[in-house]
Order: sequence, then structure tokens, then C-alpha cells
Amino acid sequence: MYLEMKNISKTFPGVKALQNVDFSIDEGEVVALLGENGAGKSTLMNVLGGVVKKDDGQIFINGDEVNIRSVSDAQAEGIAFIHQELSLFPQLTVQENLFIDGFITKKGTPFLDKKKMRDKALETLRPFGIEVNPRAKIRNLAMGEQQLVEIAGAILKNSKIIILDEPTTSLSAAECNKLFEIINNLKSEKKLVIFITHDLDKALAISDRIYVQRDGKNVGTDNTKDLTKEVIVSMMVGDKAGKQFAKTPKTIEAEVALEFKNITTKAVKDVSIKVRQGEVLGMYGLIGSGRTELIHALYGLDKIRSGEVFVNGKQVKKFTPQRMMQMGVAYLTENRRDEGLFLELGVNVNISATAMNKLRHGLLRLISSKKDLQMTQNAIDGLRIVVPSPYQLAGKLSGGNQQKVVLGKWLHLDPHVFILDEPTRGIDVGAKNEIYRLIDEIAGSGVAIIFISSEIEEVIGMSDRLIVMAHGQVVAELEQADINNENVIRYTMS
Repeated sequence: MYLEMKNISKTFPGVKALQNVDFSIDEGEVVALLGENGAGKSTLMNVLGGVVKKDDGQIFINGDEVNIRSVSDAQAEGIAFIHQELSLFPQLTVQENLFIDGFITKKGTPFLDKKKMRDKALETLRPFGIEVNPRAKIRNLAMGEQQLVEIAGAILKNSKIIILDEPTTSLSAAECNKLFEIINNLKSEKKLVIFITHDLDKALAISDRIYVQRDGKNVGTDNTKDLTKEVIVSMMVGDKAGKQFAKTPKTIEAEVALEFKNITTKAVKDVSIKVRQGEVLGMYGLIGSGRTELIHALYGLDKIRSGEVFVNGKQVKKFTPQRMMQMGVAYLTENRRDEGLFLELGVNVNISATAMNKLRHGLLRLISSKKDLQMTQNAIDGLRIVVPSPYQLAGKLSGGNQQKVVLGKWLHLDPHVFILDEPTRGIDVGAKNEIYRLIDEIAGSGVAIIFISSEIEEVIGMSDRLIVMAHGQVVAELEQADINNENVIRYTMS
């Protein structure tokens, strides 16, 4: 084998991301790397690509052991990693991005030879069928075109090993077919292509072999021609069933608290969803499925092109964060540090930020420090926030306690609907269990909850009903008896 990774291990705080993983690929081969979110596949490739350092294990290229400690080390070994989140410079042109690591200059001068750059760019892009001006700004290209430009850049550098992380998510059917043609050309040139994907059909269509990872371990590899979707799903799921998530069993027969009717935005199409009082409605989907974009539209962060939204039977006419707060819809965003907290301010300020009107008093409408402190202390006690003082800076807290502060700033508003987007991301196991307990208590008080998560086990374990989204649409609505790993993965990858 041209590339071999042996016994690769990597641990992040509280998480064993990789446990003695083996991986190999030979010249002229396409290997698909599959697994659920959190299976460790991206971490394994981040080790190979020099993004993170392995804790243990060995990497061999063409029989020689190599020590990859950085992205530049990986590039020197002929490894190109095209990430799902593109690393192009949007303000620069296509040709400037292609030659960013080595501009072509006029002989004997430091000045750019833009004509040679343009001609070389056209030569590189021609096989991709991209009809763009090399002098066009990247930001003006469609996402699929940007994806192909980045792949073209890897080929321009004459990389031997090319890692593609979810390369088809932004591509049209025609662009995807063109990508597959390019991959087959790379095979004929004895390049090695590692194809990370959640799309089983595309994995089966383009790969020679398939590796499956689960819980940071390699659980099997085989020739693609000998595998079926059913076998792959079984390998990905194993015997996990979400049983570790204890929640109060209940039958939901209450009134509808939030309803989407035929909602269409730039990212979602004709989505209709209901969530009832006291219900935990799980929402699962891969990146690009439209789940977060749907909530952004509800909160006025994305434009709703058509459709209707009702809160407790009352139609929403104006979509802004302020209006949704007034109607009793709380939203815990997926990025608490950038969107949910004032990191350089105290816990008290963060918790009371949504309730300034409640805290004002007197003719001058000044903030009552006494009321502010009482509100903060109530949240600290009720949510069991571990903090030395109500005035402790939010940025100094652990991830779990930060998340509880974000919950606290909404709960004192007594919301009718609570939308939780990735509420356990980046927190340890103990803190996760605390968040699960709080979610169960909040739902038990009659609050409707939309629970969005990329962790399939928790969304299964916590949901009374589960929505699966893909390509901006609802592809499945599962009742309790049908909520299991196999069904969720099957619909996600349909």
C-alpha cells in the first residue's frame, strides 16, 4: 500500500476521538470513508492532513515512515485536503487563489505575470468544465464552482494524495458527474483519492473500497462491489440504540405551540412542521440539510419567501428576534460563544440581557441591581450553574456552565417554545447529562422544544417525535416506535 496509517490514536479533552485506527490506500484507488457524525473520520483525515497531531501511531508513505506535524508537512508529502468548509479567499480572483502558494512572476522581476497565470488557470480549469473568467472574484462564483476551483488547486499543486471531505454537498447533479469524471482521471494517473461522505449512493458509485468508522474505531473495510447500503448502515450503527438517555415517557396530546406551514426560503423548500406543548421534537440532518436555516428564517435572520408560521395559533406577521421573544419563542443558537454570550461580561449581565424592561424602575427607568442579582441567583440555583460569583465573567466558565447561562437568560421569560440548536456541543459527558435533565424538566413544564442535534444517539434518546431533513426538505417524520438509528440514517442518506 502506498499510504498506511497504523494504530492512530487521538484524544481531545473528555473524548477519545481515535482509538488505534488503521487505514490504507494504494495508488490509483478511491477509498470512501464513512461513519456517523462523531465517528472520527474527519479527525483521522485531519491527522493525515496535518491539521491536528496524533497522540500515537505511525504513518507510512511509499514504505517510509513520515512525521506529519503541520499542514505544510502534509503538503510537502504530496497531501492535499479539500475541507467541506472551503478555504478560498473570497476577495481574491480565481487565478490568485489557484496560485496563492506560488505566484507566477515576470522573469527577473517581483511583478506578477497575470497573463501566464490566466493561461495556466484556464488550462487547469478546462477539464472541470468551469466556464468562469480566471480574473473573476471567488465570492461571485456559485458554491459548486468554488468547490471545483479548490479541487483544481490541489491538482495544480500535483498532489499525490487528495482528501475530499463531503465534496458533493454543494454540487449540482451535472457538477457531481463532472467531479466523478475528474476522480476517475486522477485514478488513471495513479493518484490516491480519499472520499469522506454521508451519501452512501455516491460512495458506492465512485469508490473501490469502503472504510467504516464508529466511535473512533475502524469497524470494517471491504471492496465496494461486495457491500450494500444495508450492510454499511448496519456497520455504522452497530448495537447502539440511545438507551442511555433517560427521559420521562409521555403521550403528547396538547395544543400545537408552533407550526410551520409550507415554508420556503433560500435554503428550505415547502417545509411543514408542528410541535406541541410539552413535546420534544427532535430535528436531525447533515450540514446543508436546512435545519438551522429554517430556524434562522423564523427568527428573521433569513427571509421567508412563502408560507406561514403560527405561535399558539396566532399567525406571525413580522419575523424579528424581538418579535419572536415577545411571542414566547426562545432560541439557543448553535454557537454559544459568538452568538449566545457576552464573554467579557458577568454572568448576571448575560442572564438579564433579555429582560432589561423587567429590571427597570423609577422615573429614570434605571436598572435595579437588586432585581438583577435576584434574577441571576434564581438562574444559578435552578440550573445548578457552578460559578464563584454572579459577577464572574462568562468567558471564564466551563462549556457546560456557559450553556446553562444561555438557558438561564431565556427561561426567566417563561417561553412557550424553546429551540435548542446543538445544546450539548463542546461540553463534557457530565454536563451533557445535566442538559438532558434540564430539557426533560422544561418539556415537563409544558414548554414545546425543538431539539436540533448532529449527535444521532442524543436526538434519538431525547425525542418524543423526530424530523429528518435533507436537501432543504423534511424527508421523514418518525413517531416514537419508529425512532431508531437505522431509520434515521436510512432517511438521512436517501
